[in-house]
Amino acid sequence: MKPISFFVYSLMYMVIAGVVAFVMGLRILEAGKAIETSPKKYTEIEKINFWYYGFDTNYLNVSFEVFDDKINCQYFVPDGEQNKLLALLQTEGIIASPEAFLQTIPKAMDGAKHQALSALKTIEVEGNGAKFIKVKPEINAVSLEKEQLKKLHSLEIIRNDQGYIQFLALNEKTLSGSKAVLRKTFAIGIGYVVIIFGGLALLLMPFNMYIQLKDYYTKGTPFYIPNRWQSFKNFFNMFKR
Repeated sequence: MKPISFFVYSLMYMVIAGVVAFVMGLRILEAGKAIETSPKKYTEIEKINFWYYGFDTNYLNVSFEVFDDKINCQYFVPDGEQNKLLALLQTEGIIASPEAFLQTIPKAMDGAKHQALSALKTIEVEGNGAKFIKVKPEINAVSLEKEQLKKLHSLEIIRNDQGYIQFLALNEKTLSGSKAVLRKTFAIGIGYVVIIFGGLALLLMPFNMYIQLKDYYTKGTPFYIPNRWQSFKNFFNMFKR
């Protein structure tokens, strides 16, 4: 290999190592550190609203209203995504049963029935502590009020950097997602590994260049691009000379 080619290849490898360490590695590290694992916690829930998306009973919308936030979820009913929430409400005596409660939520109807329902203030349902459930005319939502939700003492939520719900728990019981502790730890670990290996490669290249230049001018040894193990060998051989 000609000297000029050796220098070009060496500089190219140094640039690649620098990009790997200080661009890719740092981005992975920053992304890992940005993963939120500490949920925001509320001790009081003002209201929980339930309504079907566009009167499509396959999609159940749920809105938790708290002091300074509104947490909106959507559950795909055929897959039973709503079961954890409704089972918890039943356990706490807030609703009689998931099946009976779902029947109280307005479904698709003709214009006359829709208008009549929108005029209602409340719908009476049977259930422990759930005597009256309000209907919001603008979305025909069935709502559980604050007085009915006294047994719900904890609502925890983590949102990702795009605003989507990453973790949701009610009364310390997970409704969806996870705190992503393992994912955060793994991402941070990978970030550090990439930075360390990229940094070592960047550090070893100048030593390798020095040794090869020395061998070229003292022994006539031709230039070559070493693999990473040879780079380590050259680095330690430098201290023996």
